[in-house]
Amino acid sequence: MNWAIFAIAAWLALGIDLGLGPTLALGGRGGVVPSVAIAFTAYVAMWAPPRTALWAALLIGAAIDLTSELALAGRGTGVLLGPNALGVLFGTQFVLAARSLVVRKNPLSLMVMTTAASLSAQIVVLAVISARELIGNRLGFFGTPLAWDTRLELEERALSSLYSGLVSLVVAVVLIPLTPLFSFVTPTQARWTRRS
Repeated sequence: MNWAIFAIAAWLALGIDLGLGPTLALGGRGGVVPSVAIAFTAYVAMWAPPRTALWAALLIGAAIDLTSELALAGRGTGVLLGPNALGVLFGTQFVLAARSLVVRKNPLSLMVMTTAASLSAQIVVLAVISARELIGNRLGFFGTPLAWDTRLELEERALSSLYSGLVSLVVAVVLIPLTPLFSFVTPTQARWTRRS
């Protein structure tokens, strides 16, 4: 994979999420927001070799963690590195396992994979943060607790996953024609994977 093109596309996807997130948000406190970064990660997972896709997912997940603020129970916000990195990694693994079942050049395939990857990722994020809060509240680890309502977060993140799936249709229309730029498969790999 061409990592320079990947870095530019990932930067643009995260920028769209950060810049247009409040504009595209549905509902009250802006909880239902689509993720172009997750759609881009699902796109990479559909085309790239498995190891490359997993490294890309880890990088994008860590970037999402570093740019996402969580409300603290007292006042203010904080950054928690790890939940999205693990979640996006898990969602990418799901796409890698299921990508042979879909037609990669069909935008609807990316919609289905983005929705599934996002739901998978959000389940892991909820589990990690909920476990952190449970352990932190019971044993006094991790400092200041978060303002965290698991039921509300589950609803918002599930709806955000569906919304991300819809937005991925636009992402697919833009990225599928640009697939050769990413050089997902090198000529050497292509030679060894051809059937006689």
